[in-house]
Amino acid sequence: MRFPDEPRERLETAVFPARRPGQSQRDAVRAHITLLRDRLRPLGAPVTFDIFGLTASATGDLGIGQVWEDFIAVADVVLPMVYPSHYYRGAYGFAHPNAEPYRIVRSALREALDRSRPRGSAAEIRPYLQAFTLGRRLPRYTPFEIREQIRAAEELGITSWVLWNPRSVYQRDSLRPKRRPGGPAPLSSGGD
Repeated sequence: MRFPDEPRERLETAVFPARRPGQSQRDAVRAHITLLRDRLRPLGAPVTFDIFGLTASATGDLGIGQVWEDFIAVADVVLPMVYPSHYYRGAYGFAHPNAEPYRIVRSALREALDRSRPRGSAAEIRPYLQAFTLGRRLPRYTPFEIREQIRAAEELGITSWVLWNPRSVYQRDSLRPKRRPGGPAPLSSGGD
């Protein structure tokens, strides 16, 4: 739930029927997600929202109307898209965020947890993790980079997450459980 992230000159000519004249993007988004919650709760439907990963660290609405606290206040589950390839150079102090899957995901989720903590009963955080390589940006995302993101989330106590690949091509080894010392070997289908 957001406004388009288009150049300002394009947005000035766009028409958003649900937005009242003079209403800020943030207020329009907040009103709409609150309306959705109010209509879905009586039906017993969980309320979930996918949001930009940067929303957890932004001090404003990123020009799209998304503010972290607005979403965690009304949702049951918030799914921030914390794809390392989508963070700008220098984010969290890293020159090449895409090359730091563990550190970027850990930093982003730590910030999300810290901002949620004052709310007490805030929404569950279930991040989208990057299971794709974006263009020619290095590194190529292999099972190692994917597992590093999973490790970052799980070390923070976040055990529910979603992998995203825009082509729906997932690498089985990304999901292999680690072998515990003295424990049984992970199951194998034998064909891989």
